[in-house]
Amino acid sequence: MKDWVIPLTVSLIAVTALALGRTVSNYIVYNNPFEAKDLFERGLGLPVIWVFYDTSIPNARQYSDFNARTSRALNLPFLNLCYESIAKQNSGQYRVEAISGLAGLAEKLGGWDQLPAKLQNPLASLEPADLAWIREAVLSKFGGLWVAPTTICIRPFGKMPSDKSVFFGTDADESFAGTAGTSVPNFQVAWSPKANDPMWVAWEAKSRQRIESSAGGDTARSAHKWEYLALTELYPNYEVRPLAEVGRKGLSGRRIQIEDLLAAGQEGLLHFEIGPLACYVALPWPELNDRRAFGWFLRMSESQIADSDLVIRDLYNMAGVV
Repeated sequence: MKDWVIPLTVSLIAVTALALGRTVSNYIVYNNPFEAKDLFERGLGLPVIWVFYDTSIPNARQYSDFNARTSRALNLPFLNLCYESIAKQNSGQYRVEAISGLAGLAEKLGGWDQLPAKLQNPLASLEPADLAWIREAVLSKFGGLWVAPTTICIRPFGKMPSDKSVFFGTDADESFAGTAGTSVPNFQVAWSPKANDPMWVAWEAKSRQRIESSAGGDTARSAHKWEYLALTELYPNYEVRPLAEVGRKGLSGRRIQIEDLLAAGQEGLLHFEIGPLACYVALPWPELNDRRAFGWFLRMSESQIADSDLVIRDLYNMAGVV
């Protein structure tokens, strides 16, 4: 055997051992939150899913208090399951940022003076038309994917286009709709491809002007829908995905109502179809909140929902959170 063979072999073994040791060490450090130095930087390069929580709704701190005391902290357990479904289904593709009420929004936008005068009060009651401005303000400044907190995400949203806005679902005010959708989408989910996108900047300015000059009735007039129609005429580079939302049933495309989602005794059989392109189920929050007949569901804990035989339990099960 030649004299250089043994030293070369030993050197190769040593280099291999060092490389393997470094790889294992890096793996251990990366997966150990107490050792990782980049823990707070992970995922910062991912697009954002924005989830805004309206904390203006008074809630009983504990339902056993019989409303003797109230708190602005949301006491709606089903929202925790919705959030978990959004985060779980889109892990690795998006990072989720929650905005807590108008105070959190003011902090995110750079101060209370960045909000319309009407909304410069952390306890101001928010209407759908006000929430429309909040959506537009966040997406115009930061870009990303807006997802309402009352959304059950059953599949990942996937990668979004980098050059155009995307809207989803169908108009919840329309009783029937075909596969082509409605003239106005459901704004439960919306995508802005980048910060300062021209369409979203113009939409935010138009919506702000409406709020500043309005004497009320914006929601009744569906002002935010008319703004959508006007802006998409000026900025036609957008896409609508009506089938990404589970919102219709039957050949007639009848709107899925809260009674369908809270029906019991289905034994896992849904009375509506979930198509191959469907990503999420939009819970009709205003209806759910306003109709006292469904107060029992708002009081259910996460474990009670998981142990129930409600249709919504099956949807949460599809999302992998119960």
